[in-house]
Amino acid sequence: MEKFQTSSGNKQKILIDCRFVGGGSALGRYAEQLFINLLKLDSNFEFSPILLENYKKDIPKIIKKSNPLWTDIKHYSLSEQTKLPKLIREQNPDLIHYTHFNVPIFSEKPFVTTILDLTISRFKDKNQSFVEIMAYNFLLKQVAKRANHLITSSKETASDIRKYLKVTQAKTSVVYLGIEEKFKPQSEEKIAAFKKEYKIDYPYIMYAGQWRPHKNLLRLFKAFRMLKKNYGTKQKLVLFGKPDSRYPEIPQTIKALGLENEIIVLGFIPDDLLPAAYSGADLYVIPSLAEGFGFPPLEAMACATPVASSLISCMPEILDEAAVFFDPYDYADMAVKINTALTNQKLRSVLIQRGAHLVKKYTWQKTAENTLRIYQNVLGN
Repeated sequence: MEKFQTSSGNKQKILIDCRFVGGGSALGRYAEQLFINLLKLDSNFEFSPILLENYKKDIPKIIKKSNPLWTDIKHYSLSEQTKLPKLIREQNPDLIHYTHFNVPIFSEKPFVTTILDLTISRFKDKNQSFVEIMAYNFLLKQVAKRANHLITSSKETASDIRKYLKVTQAKTSVVYLGIEEKFKPQSEEKIAAFKKEYKIDYPYIMYAGQWRPHKNLLRLFKAFRMLKKNYGTKQKLVLFGKPDSRYPEIPQTIKALGLENEIIVLGFIPDDLLPAAYSGADLYVIPSLAEGFGFPPLEAMACATPVASSLISCMPEILDEAAVFFDPYDYADMAVKINTALTNQKLRSVLIQRGAHLVKKYTWQKTAENTLRIYQNVLGN
């Protein structure tokens, strides 16, 4: 493999696009934890992040001190395609790692790209215009063609990438993501304080995430109505995550099903309160039709909370035998499996034990080590 010329002394410089860091998204968490853990490794590389000025106050100090390239160039903007390549050229890196597919396609430097999922390719969203879909597909194909290597977080998504983007298996690598150490069972005091703050005085099933169509919330609501009607389920369903006005069908369906007092929309929850939210739940449910990895169910397992999950996409691969699985297209099956996970005490104990063991597999150190090997291969080390 060709070895690229070194740009700075004995250490090759790798620029990592961390513009999502500080924005509170899963992409930001990925870039943040990857960068921090790369710094801990012994390597012949100098790592520098690309950071957004707007997120400055929420970016960890260790990242801000790592010779960053600060910019106001936002994701998916025209400036990303026109101005960012010039800034990168001035940095003269040996390699760039774009931690999402929004890559400036005229960048002259060798690069690797992380594509965590292809849900936009697979699921139609009424809020995306024809022009947006065309631009998305064009950019993805260009990135797949020009990248020196593609990284993804599950075998399922790697298969999708090869299918939809027509790339070879040799050009893709699966690098599993990690679960932060802060996710662990919380004390009764912390759980009680969390519940008091959010006025939770009832047992609950938890969902945390977006309202997009592939998250399959409408079928979850129908399953929950069946749980109440057929099984007398005492728990309420609590939705964490920022409400999205682009999807009015979410509150409309809750109202149409007569579940306004049973499905509680509590909105965005800060990261530092998530462990208590998981620990206080009787069950975490993930009904998705597609995921690239799935942080929340693993985080719930790390907090000793049983999980009921969709049987398709990457979830069986990632969650293995540590969850109860259901058909996400069949809300009746969803209801039966959720009820089992709530009421079968022996099964719940088994799920908690298996979950505690499984999450040890997913560490950010492993993510960084496996990513470092890809850098080394691309640069011919």
